[in-house]
Amino acid sequence: MKLAEQQEYTQAFERRVKETQWKNGMITQGMPGHTKEASSFPEVHAGRETAAYYAAGIMSGRLGAEEGALMLEQLGRLQETNPDSPEYGGFRWYREETAIHDTNAAFFIMSPLAIVALLFPEQVPNAHRLALLGMMEGARDWFARECRDPILYYPNKIISDGALLLALAKLTEHEGRFEEGEAFFDQWLEYTHRRGWGWGENMSLVYLVIIVNSLQLAAYCLKERRPALARELCSEIRKLLELVRFHEGEEFVPAIRSYNFLGEVVSSSVIWKLAGYETDDKLMTGLSDLWMLPGVALYRGYTDAALGMPAPERQPVPRVRRERVMDDAHAYTWVGARSRLGSLTRFPVLAGCYQWPTWGLGWQSFPVSFSVAGEQVGYLRWSVTENGAVRTHPAESQPKAYLSPALFGEAHYPDVETRCAQAENALLAVRSMTGLNNRVQEIADEWIVQRFRYKAEWIEARGLDGVSRRWAAMLYPGVTVALAALQGIAFGGTDPALAAGELEMVRDDGDTIRIRRLLYRGEDHTVVHPRLESAWAVVIREHAPSEPLDRGELVAWLERIDVRDDAKADGETPRAPHQLIRRISLGGDGIPPVRLELDPYIS
Repeated sequence: MKLAEQQEYTQAFERRVKETQWKNGMITQGMPGHTKEASSFPEVHAGRETAAYYAAGIMSGRLGAEEGALMLEQLGRLQETNPDSPEYGGFRWYREETAIHDTNAAFFIMSPLAIVALLFPEQVPNAHRLALLGMMEGARDWFARECRDPILYYPNKIISDGALLLALAKLTEHEGRFEEGEAFFDQWLEYTHRRGWGWGENMSLVYLVIIVNSLQLAAYCLKERRPALARELCSEIRKLLELVRFHEGEEFVPAIRSYNFLGEVVSSSVIWKLAGYETDDKLMTGLSDLWMLPGVALYRGYTDAALGMPAPERQPVPRVRRERVMDDAHAYTWVGARSRLGSLTRFPVLAGCYQWPTWGLGWQSFPVSFSVAGEQVGYLRWSVTENGAVRTHPAESQPKAYLSPALFGEAHYPDVETRCAQAENALLAVRSMTGLNNRVQEIADEWIVQRFRYKAEWIEARGLDGVSRRWAAMLYPGVTVALAALQGIAFGGTDPALAAGELEMVRDDGDTIRIRRLLYRGEDHTVVHPRLESAWAVVIREHAPSEPLDRGELVAWLERIDVRDDAKADGETPRAPHQLIRRISLGGDGIPPVRLELDPYIS
């Protein structure tokens, strides 16, 4: 290890020592845990953080042998050691838990331990080796079971499971398990090349870190026995890091499985360092980041040379990227000089993953969003009020939604979908709920923009289509974001035909603005409706950065925009009013043409 790297790891570790709380050999979180059982405790002893701390301490040379041995003893107590148990080799996340509730605890605990054992074996005290070996042998069999019938649509988990299977088989010299790990990555590559990234974690800054870390580990273990397979995994890493470089240090728009509910434009992440960017942050900014310290070492010691990527260069603006997510679902991002606009052609990108009583992607995904440099990310979200309580997708916060993530309180849900078409700075989106049969008092589709310091107003403008349309304009210095609500299907009693639904602009606490399309507001009771629908046109204009557009120039610009919005039968299939084919187009002054056609019969 280079001296400079050793010093950097030591500094990162020592920064955390001062802030770490310990009880009986484990790090404590001064808050409840994230699983249902652990959420009932005021504070918990965390396995992931303890394993990360141990690994960072070994790498930095600052962990005492007795202290490390106690930590390994406590981590071992989190593991299921009964060989007759179907969960043999797995780990509980917290000491307070009595059962395994989050199966990802196994790879979060074992990943830093395995990388340290592979890369820094001479720094692991002899007194620790027996405890490490015991955990590795059990976990090896756990990961083998996970990879035997792999959940391929769950990328960060299953790639991590496969990488740990290879690493632990290598460390314990188990030939059969290593062959199983090889077979898994052959299967994963075939699936990913043929279909894509499952439910879409290639569009997640949070989970790309885990995916890249695990692909690095797998490639490192395969480089001698299966060099061609290792090169393929490095090729996948390279493609992911090129995607990261496209975004140049800012939050992805759109994003899947993000927790950026506050709409921060810049998200701190180790992935930026792996992509070649030097940020203002120190190497590790939080205790959870210590989990990535072994991955950073692996990147420096192996992956960087294997990828051979040149240093990132400043990219031109404007620019666009269309990224395949899953099957025919893509993410589209436009990056201007001071603003960005992004959308998913379809969300969810994979059937069956939007919402369930205890999990789902709807609460943590941002299928339609924009950002303004130095300001915030604004995004579309569903808002449902039931018995006075408000649920939103995306959620208001992770703690509020994690244990009850569905949009509705009842355990049966409408089919919720977003469909988009985008060309550069112009976007069309249609959002729908099909088969509503839920107790609610309000349903709205709303844009939320937090920390908004400027003027927002309604603008009436008759466009090139001859229709007078109401635009909500957000007037930033140098950037104008204009939103128009198109035809929709609101609750209208017995006739589920196209009905616009009420529009409103709400300011919360002075600095949060919400532009809302109401689809239902009324008594708190069970609302039955075949299909609710909300549709939007979005255009962004960049101009001189010092001031916002004046009203006259803004109206003149909106009058030069052409929006066509039709809903018709095709004469080929019987259709009720809510089943008409939508054909929407958008274009005009400074607006590239974009078209969206949507058939409710075709998901």
